[in-house]
Amino acid sequence: MKQSTRALGRKTASPTPGLSRRAFLKAALAVAPYVYLAGCGGGSGSGAPASEYDTVVVGSGISGLAAASTLAANGLTVLVLEGRNRIGGRTYTDTTTFDVPVDLGAQWFHQSPSNTLLAYAAAEGYALMPQSEGMLYNGTQPATPAQAAPPRQMITTLNTEIDNAGQAAAGGSPDESAAQATVNQVGQLWYQLGEAEIGPLDFAADFPDLSCQDLYNYSIPQPGNTMIRGGMGTFVASFAKGLSIRLSTPVSAIHWARSGGVQVVTAAEVIGARSVIVTTPMGGLAAGVLAFNPPLPDAYLDAIADLPMGSFEKIFLGFSQQVFDTPVNSLIGPLVDQIQEPLIQAPLWGGNVALCIVGGDFARQLTMAGAAAMVDYAQQQVATLFGSGILSYYQSSLTSNWLNDPWTLGSYSHAMPGHAAARQQLAAPLGEQVFFAGESLSVEHYATVYGAYLSGIAAANQVLSLFGRQPGSQAA
Repeated sequence: MKQSTRALGRKTASPTPGLSRRAFLKAALAVAPYVYLAGCGGGSGSGAPASEYDTVVVGSGISGLAAASTLAANGLTVLVLEGRNRIGGRTYTDTTTFDVPVDLGAQWFHQSPSNTLLAYAAAEGYALMPQSEGMLYNGTQPATPAQAAPPRQMITTLNTEIDNAGQAAAGGSPDESAAQATVNQVGQLWYQLGEAEIGPLDFAADFPDLSCQDLYNYSIPQPGNTMIRGGMGTFVASFAKGLSIRLSTPVSAIHWARSGGVQVVTAAEVIGARSVIVTTPMGGLAAGVLAFNPPLPDAYLDAIADLPMGSFEKIFLGFSQQVFDTPVNSLIGPLVDQIQEPLIQAPLWGGNVALCIVGGDFARQLTMAGAAAMVDYAQQQVATLFGSGILSYYQSSLTSNWLNDPWTLGSYSHAMPGHAAARQQLAAPLGEQVFFAGESLSVEHYATVYGAYLSGIAAANQVLSLFGRQPGSQAA
């Protein structure tokens, strides 16, 4: 989920030629559902499993854990099914590779002033650190105020033009892409750096693919970003306490619109439930990792297609000794007017570790080139900012690969221009049986852990209302 900081700010596979996105998704999401249910029957006839649970939750990321915790706390029987062999979804903390824990997925509490998860983490005693403003380096030295002022002004100008266009779209004007809204700045010095900072390095996509209305919606909450020592993945995993979770149990199909509830199909069994909450990311849904029978209505297929996954990948470099003289967790970008702009964060929590962040189309290309190419690129960028001599202390590396994760096929969602409303569409219950949750459904907090968390709570409350229960309080 969303990683970087605004204003410093993979897509799914293309459909088969000749098929529209809707037709491609409809085919992918309804792949041979009856094969999975051979001998199980359909409708409410004999052979269909009874409703063993009130709700099955598909996925153990923060949205799934928040939903399950809320339902369980209000007396419902809940089972969480997770395809991976671990809890956490797109939050994952590695604690063994380096001298400090590192997050391969989400690592910031975004929109900190209003983020109740941040308040909960503080109350639970987690060590927290506000993210300092990013720095620009001219070669191996911090840029002077005079050198940094023009690119920062360009970033401010681009943000203003995008927000103005987005606000107009929210008021009924046609939505524009970020590229269209900023066309008057194209060709100006620092435009490419500004696009990189706002687009790929924040929202994981390039300007032509970003909806101004969607970006404006995100800008409404007060900004601010905070890091958590020990890792966001570790923090999110703590929400699993007391829940019934089955790991390494991918769901292949969901049968709904049945009088007896839903049937949730895994390789080992068919599980009956009165309802199901699906937290599978848009990339996985678009690729058809989960079949629906009957197929999802066109409005839902369109919404999935209109919320593709962007690319945001991480490359960690470990060193044998401390080679950085910057403050802990500093964010640094080179003072170069380029769309292929990286961000370097070092030293991570004071350890001998640097993080290189890449986003957008460039991140997708680099990830497709493989881990060795990613590490080589990160070494070049770190050497450019801190001097080539530090590479003599290089020791180890670790890379993310969300682009090729079969359940995500990317990092987090963005709305295509003209389709910001797709988030609300997916938040609508389907036949009072199928509910969706995840960062993609959040209007103002999408692409963040907090947005996923709030979406899980909202889906749980929809289920509670269906069952005649009072809405549950937030899990944290």
